[in-house]
Amino acid sequence: MLWVTILGTEEEAQTFEAKIIACPHYGMCDTSIKIRGKVYNIDMSKEEVLQDQRGILEMSKNMADKIGIMRDGKLRICTEYDIIRK
Repeated sequence: MLWVTILGTEEEAQTFEAKIIACPHYGMCDTSIKIRGKVYNIDMSKEEVLQDQRGILEMSKNMADKIGIMRDGKLRICTEYDIIRK
């Protein structure tokens, strides 16, 4: 699971949204998972973020296996994100 947190208050976080991409290689995202969602503030706990879900990129192991690459015996998935002012 991936999400974006900023160093700021809830009011500041609400002025942004996040675009998160998971793909096999940087710049080579033919097969990818993307979301555009909420940016969380630094005061939110992991449990609060997991309850909200509006800005979480979540993938199954099956999907991770499809978009990841094996390197040094470990599954690697590149991630990119942009924080966009609303």
